[in-house]
Parts: sequence; structure tokens; C-alpha cells
Amino acid sequence: MNMRHIIIIITQFILLNIVIHMIVAIKCKPDEKVQHRTMQGNCMEPIKDADGCFKRAVGVGILKNKNQFENMNYWGEGDWDIFPFGCLYVDGIITFNTNKTPHTCGINNKAMCLCMPACYKIQHSFKISNVNGRLDDTSKNRVIKCFDKIGENRNIEKLRILFLGVSTLGQIWNELSSRTHEKARKCQDGIPQENDEFDPHTIDFHRWNFISPASAEHGKAREDIEKRVFCNQPGAVERLLNNHVEYMKEDIDDLIKVEKYGYNKIVIQVGAWDATWGDSDSAFEISLDNAVKYLLRELRPYDIILLTQSPEGHYFVGDPSSVYGHSWVSIQEKTIRLNHIVRKIAKKYKTELVDAYSMVMTRPEKVKRWFWENGAGWHLSRQSGMSIRIAEEILGRICSSMDNVEGNGGDGAEHNNNINDVDMHNGREEFL
Repeated sequence: MNMRHIIIIITQFILLNIVIHMIVAIKCKPDEKVQHRTMQGNCMEPIKDADGCFKRAVGVGILKNKNQFENMNYWGEGDWDIFPFGCLYVDGIITFNTNKTPHTCGINNKAMCLCMPACYKIQHSFKISNVNGRLDDTSKNRVIKCFDKIGENRNIEKLRILFLGVSTLGQIWNELSSRTHEKARKCQDGIPQENDEFDPHTIDFHRWNFISPASAEHGKAREDIEKRVFCNQPGAVERLLNNHVEYMKEDIDDLIKVEKYGYNKIVIQVGAWDATWGDSDSAFEISLDNAVKYLLRELRPYDIILLTQSPEGHYFVGDPSSVYGHSWVSIQEKTIRLNHIVRKIAKKYKTELVDAYSMVMTRPEKVKRWFWENGAGWHLSRQSGMSIRIAEEILGRICSSMDNVEGNGGDGAEHNNNINDVDMHNGREEFL
């Protein structure tokens, strides 16, 4: 082989790697999302061979090891006449089907097609309507239809979803009901609040306040940690998230035993308590990282939806009052740092990400007191409409598979955040 041939081969190799990098690092327009896999129809950008299939499965987090032989659930090429052609995820197994059958990916054959990343526009955003605390029938039926399809695809009759986090997530959870729910309590001590609005499916809520140590000088926070261990210690949530949860529940004049066999989707929003009273950003990161790793033992990355913490309101309305022992600026700065950690972990583990912080930051009305419950604080007012908008984003992540694409985590997660983390002054100077 002469030098000319060697140069040509090296050049081709470099160009191939550049193309691969361009595909993986795809960046879409603000009104587009990244396609990673489909459950119905055909891929926009199909994967052409088993090697590409393996790399894509690693890229979206289904396969954990970059060495093919270290993944027990990677089967390489297969000739399956009952499945579609291409890169498939079937019952936990990744395989590349060489049989060019007429089948398409979808519910009936239990096959999910993995695709190369491609941009697509969202034709219909997931909208729900909750007027005066009542979810309309159209909204309810649409959610049930989505949950039914996900359940059918996974061969389960009942989809169980858990909202786990601080009270701002409780506000979002409250939007998904027509019934009068008790406002998300301070701590449920291991007994989640239930929403069976979408029967037979359920969306539970449980508080998770501190995930890092609290400052000793704030006695109220310290007292809460001592009395409400379940809601405040990083490891306590593992008891709630294991495969078998059992507790007693009041039912009219009697107690009934409730058994839950794990959750299929987990939505997490933490940060408010840690921004207010937390001692350590690094401890926050370690705790959240460990929680996501724990969940990934049972769940796939796109079954975990992380939310950034929405901001605290004193900063934006220009109220210089002391906030929980902090200055109004320092709480905002801490929130930005913790949200950077949330985004980092979502990117690391390729989970879904809903950037609640950025959603609030884009709203010019955030400088008005009516935008916040009681004029300022962590809680957004119902009038702001933010909680229901964030709820729609969460449902969009859960149900996006029903619009041909499941998941927008992984390579696409970082492209959804159009607001700069350090733009903490957005909107405030204009108001002042």
C-alpha cells in the first residue's frame, strides 16, 4: 500500500468521524425537537447496520457498556419476520433486524425502532384545560388514551407515575385533577398522595425536600429534618421507589391495605429547600446523581423526567426583604447553580428534562406581584398559568411516543434550554 492510498484512507476515516459527530451532536431550531426513537411508523433517519444500531443504543442510554460483548441485552443481527426492519428495542433487547418485512414499529408488535437523530417540528403540543380546579373531559380522555397506549406497549394494564419533589411540583401535580385534592402536604412519611383521575392509571405525589444537608443556623429547617426523616434524607426515597410499596389507607370507616409494585415513570423536581437552607452544592449533586443511578436499575432513561427548580419571586418583583434568612440575590444565585447541576445530571444519564426555570424566565410578567402566590416566594400563582404549562410539558415528555417519538433526553436534552443560566437579571432592570 503506497503513501497515496494511506492518505486517502486516513482522510476518509476523518471525514466519517466528522459526519458521525455531526449526526450525534445534532442541534435543532427552537421550535423543533430531536428524534431518537419511534414507536409508530418509520424512522426519519433509519440506522443502516448492526454497528450503527449498537452505537445508537449506547447513545440513548439503553445499552450501558461501550464494549458490545459486555451487554447481555445486545443480540447483534437477527432475522425476524415478525418485526420491522432495522434497529429494534424489543422486551429489553437491542437487535438489528435484517429481514425487510412490511411491519412498522408500534404497539401491536411490541417493537420500538431506534433511529438516527433528526429534527422534527411539533405539530400539536400537549394541551390540557383546568378551569377553576376542574379538568375538562377532552383533556382527561386524551391523557388516558396516551397512558393506555404506553401500558399496551409495555404489556401492563395500569401505568403508575410518581411526582417526587418540593411543593412547586405539588402545585403542578394539583393541575392534573378535576377533584378537590388536599394541597400537597409537607411530608407524607412514605404514603404518597394519589390522583386516580385517569383510572386505571395513577399519578402519585410525594414530597422530597432536602437532598443535601441543611444549614445549622436555620432551626426550623433542622427541626423539619429531625421530625420528617422520610421527606428529607437522600436515601429515604429508595423505600418509596423500590419494587414493592405497601401501606394502610383510610377508606370511609375502615383501613385498607394498598400495595404498589413500583412506578413506571418518575418526575423529580428538587432545589427550593436546598437553595434556601442547603449547605453544599456538591452534596446536592452527589445526592441527585445517586438517586438517578438508583432509578436506572429499574427504569429506562426516558422514564425519568427531571425538572429544573423554578425561581423564587422576591428577586424579580424587586422586594429586598430578607428571604428565609437570605438576601433576595443570593437565593437566585443558588437556584441557578443547583439548576446547572440538574441539567448536568440529565445530560449525563440521558434522562428527560423539563426546564421549568427557563419557562418562567421567558415570561415578562414575572416582575409583577400577581405572578407569585402571596406576591413573592417559591410558589407561582394560579393566575400566572405557569403550573399548568409545566404540567403540559411533563405530559408531552411522557406521551411524546404517541406522536411518533418517545424521548427528548440524551443528545437533545441540552438543546431545549434557550435561556442562559447566568441571565439572572432578565426582566428585572426593565421593571426597576
